[in-house]
Amino acid sequence: MFNFKLGQSTDADLSSELLDASDFTPEKLLTLEYAHDIAVQAFDPLAGLFAVGTRTGVIWLIGSRGVQERIKASDTPIKFLDFAQTSNKLICLDTTNRLHVWDLTQQRLQRTATHKFSEEVTCITTSPSHEHVFLGLKSGRINAYDLLCSRVSPFGMPCAWNEYRKKIGMPVTRGSDVPIALVIHPRDLNLIFICFTGAITLVNLKERSTCRVYELTLPPGAPGPEWAPSPAMLTIRNPFVSCMAVHPTGHFFAVGYEDGSIAFWATEDEDKPLLVRSIEQVDINMVNEELLNLALEPSGNKPSDKPAPDPIYKLDWSGYSNSADPRGGTHTLAVLGGGRGKDSSSVTIFSFSAFNPTDTVTDYKVELPPPTRKAMQDCLSKPGVYAYQSESTISDFLLLPRDTPHFAGNFDPIAIVLVFSGDGDERSIGITEFPPSSLAIVPKVQGIVRTTSSSTTDAIGEELAETLHAMQRSSDPERLTLPNLFWTGSSSVVGGKNSLLDTAPYGTLCLRDLEASGSEYGLRGGAAWMDGKNDDCVHAKFEPHRVLLTWHRDLTIRIQDISPHLLVSSEAKPLQGSFPRPLPSLTIDPFSVLSDPYALERCSQDTLHEGSLTNVYLTPESLECIAIFKTGDVFIYQLEPDARQLKPTDKGLVSLTHILIPPPARYHPVLMIPSGRGPISALGASDIGFFAFAHNDGSLVVLDMRGPTFILKDTDSNTHRHSFLGHSTADPFVSLHWTIFKLSSEKAPSIHLMAIRASGHTNIYTIEKDTRTHQFQVSPKPIQVDAVSQCLPHGSYVLDSTTGARCVASRSRYSGVVQGQSDGANTYWITTGQKGVKCSLNADGDRLGRVDFASKNGIVESAHVVRKHRSCVVGAFTDKGQLLVYSVPRLEHMYTVPVTISSPRSLSIDESGDYVDWTIRDGVVHKCELGTLFGLRRKTLYHDKVLDILRGKNKLPAQPQPVSMGPATLLGQVYAYVGSQSTTGAQIDALLGGPDRPIPQPKETTSTAPRNNQSYADRASAAKDSIASSTNDLYNRLGSAASERGQMLDGLEDTVNSLRTGSENMLAQAKRLAAEQSTRKWFNF
Repeated sequence: MFNFKLGQSTDADLSSELLDASDFTPEKLLTLEYAHDIAVQAFDPLAGLFAVGTRTGVIWLIGSRGVQERIKASDTPIKFLDFAQTSNKLICLDTTNRLHVWDLTQQRLQRTATHKFSEEVTCITTSPSHEHVFLGLKSGRINAYDLLCSRVSPFGMPCAWNEYRKKIGMPVTRGSDVPIALVIHPRDLNLIFICFTGAITLVNLKERSTCRVYELTLPPGAPGPEWAPSPAMLTIRNPFVSCMAVHPTGHFFAVGYEDGSIAFWATEDEDKPLLVRSIEQVDINMVNEELLNLALEPSGNKPSDKPAPDPIYKLDWSGYSNSADPRGGTHTLAVLGGGRGKDSSSVTIFSFSAFNPTDTVTDYKVELPPPTRKAMQDCLSKPGVYAYQSESTISDFLLLPRDTPHFAGNFDPIAIVLVFSGDGDERSIGITEFPPSSLAIVPKVQGIVRTTSSSTTDAIGEELAETLHAMQRSSDPERLTLPNLFWTGSSSVVGGKNSLLDTAPYGTLCLRDLEASGSEYGLRGGAAWMDGKNDDCVHAKFEPHRVLLTWHRDLTIRIQDISPHLLVSSEAKPLQGSFPRPLPSLTIDPFSVLSDPYALERCSQDTLHEGSLTNVYLTPESLECIAIFKTGDVFIYQLEPDARQLKPTDKGLVSLTHILIPPPARYHPVLMIPSGRGPISALGASDIGFFAFAHNDGSLVVLDMRGPTFILKDTDSNTHRHSFLGHSTADPFVSLHWTIFKLSSEKAPSIHLMAIRASGHTNIYTIEKDTRTHQFQVSPKPIQVDAVSQCLPHGSYVLDSTTGARCVASRSRYSGVVQGQSDGANTYWITTGQKGVKCSLNADGDRLGRVDFASKNGIVESAHVVRKHRSCVVGAFTDKGQLLVYSVPRLEHMYTVPVTISSPRSLSIDESGDYVDWTIRDGVVHKCELGTLFGLRRKTLYHDKVLDILRGKNKLPAQPQPVSMGPATLLGQVYAYVGSQSTTGAQIDALLGGPDRPIPQPKETTSTAPRNNQSYADRASAAKDSIASSTNDLYNRLGSAASERGQMLDGLEDTVNSLRTGSENMLAQAKRLAAEQSTRKWFNF
């Protein structure tokens, strides 16, 4: 290492307060991960919690603002994931067949049990009404795990499919006895559908017997889902089952098959399906003479040119709160798979009419009367259809119900989670509105209520408001805002940087933006607060404001608030927002420019088809955003600009002010600089309206936004240098830095552009104002000095020699230049490069210090000037995890500090020493870590997070009771209800757990809710629970019995309410008919 000390200066040393290595306390404050490898997902509508399991064995638990928890569940991928609402547990199964259970009632989530199954588990299911998990084993056996007792229950059932085949004397087809799904009957907990690959069996748990078996057979002559003549048409086919879903009434269900078929079965009829269809065709199980004749021809033996349909991967059947009829109204079936070719990547939604049989005859000798069967077929015919399509492959989906976990968690869904597959194991998600408005599932838009005013004006105004509201709703569902954890796939982060903001610009940028939360799709559960020390919270309030700027694979630019004061919280006042806090109204989407014909004609065509962002810059005062594309195109955005139209005076500038950006977006495109000389090598932006862009060919342009106009086009001035072999090579500018300071040769500060080439040769351009035209211009001859070679992109710093403050081109310093004010202070110009650091007095004065990095310290990948209070140092990060600290201005090595940085080359660090460490793999960010070089009194504020994960959880609705297939009558429903009560959850637990079930005594727990926020009723409930926990087993049993009775009464209350509503509707209809008859008599009709 060589250290040069040239020149003399009386200016003070700026590193006097950082002389000791203990002044540096590097700390990792917060780690932000992006879930690129999602495997499974689950949702709890009662608690408002969403969970995803990954291929790396990590579970992410997400709730309301600020509620996000990372759980390391396993070292292998997560295979199944679910919530157990009754016992407040989170359960998962990994690929090694280990079942893991977490208790969600604790502030610190605890794993309460882990059990290893000796046999491969192929499927699991839970019910919100009891505390057992059903598990299907590869052998076909069904076991149960007791979540309350943390053990495998003695209940078990052999393979129902094998038992059935043996009973009828038929051999078992190899591979047809593997259970792939378990579906509990939605209205009878005693019945469970077991989906074997060969058929569906309906099992009675109490009797441990098979009630019915549903096996699909396609006869010879039936075209099947291929719907084309083929040799297979001449054979009998029994397609393998792939999935199933049950209608909310429980009277019929849909089964998906591996050949792309969907069969609809009546629960009471196992002999013949109601309907068999594919995504495209109906009645594919019926003999088709036309296709059969073609198949019998000699040419019919040739395979079809049409691609075969994909298997049906998943089915979900949803009912809605859109009818007073207990059997429900319009219902939907969501189907994944079954498409062909390019249409295979979609989720198809079928909208069916209400199941409403009208025949009241009850003396049929069959379990499924023909009129009832006909009514089922009618409701399944002629459905409405909508497809959620994507350019990426949709590999899974999950419906998010509004408020009930019953009906397999698919009742009244308000959003759909789509899972997309990418390259390799990459999987991402998107959340979209559900159901599609074009299917008109809910006929009346909520929130619009007509008044009873008789005023014609009011009536017209209300009708107009309704019309406008309807016009604003697109036929395509709206994409909902994702937590930043799911910025993966097309939304993957490809780069970013952090930035400091003063109070005024921070208020303009951030305080007007309301955070988008997941409340629109049910993420409202829990509360979180940082249990940091009081001194740390006070200290955080005085920290500077910070934002995080990221750019993404889909070309969008996003801004997040990472100011420390957002974390100041307590148990009584939990976090009010996520951290980082997303600012969705500040999102910039360049597609609005790329889709504009006028702009598209003038930018590079590669920007639209293969474009990617290489750099984005946010000016800290004017808040202008500059986006640079790989092709060299530059887009400039302004925050809520005025309505004036820009009229560029240069042909190389394109105005974008004509492009309208709909609210709530606040950034608008104003100017485009098309790529004329190739990619951009350096960018320099200022807060006073000047921008500079350099290209790889060595050219440089300076833009004045006041025109806008170019005030410099340097295309042939020293753009090449010659090697010793005589070859001419480009010497592009690698760093452009706007600053306001006084050169040694000047009498007063001026606006300067420090343009540094790769070789270290630097041109200092001075901006002057023409006294005649009052236009800004660049001085005709730049001052040439030398910086370090291979200067880093942001490796130029001009510091006040007295205070250490950076002499940036800010509005306040520009005002001083305009008014002729001079502070007369000397400055230090520091340039940092890959091989060393250099410091000069006033840029063109004496060299004050220089250091060349020695190889023994490792390769220096980045070097920055950081400031603490009034002291500044230069910190150089090496690939060996060391921070080399040098003094300012002499650049003497002070000490070496160990620091863990994954990628110093892509490190983003601000003036205060806070940094963002980006972990990039395959061109996208997988993790970013917020850290600081001065971590004293800051770490605990970020690390000590406390969760009350179940705060705000809703009460579990009563278990749905059986409903009649016949028409609704008042007395008929009452008698049906009294005589057909389903088994309760407690009875199922007793059945599965056995007579010797070791029920653990409830433990006394401390409420995680703030005491001063609890109501009298809450405190009374807590006291009652505490007393109940100390009673003996007899009181526990009495409490369980009372709970069962309450559940039954709740169900009865729901049914009575439904009957009352139906009676009121019948009464209203009778009055209307009477009025019509009276009118007819009056007019003698």
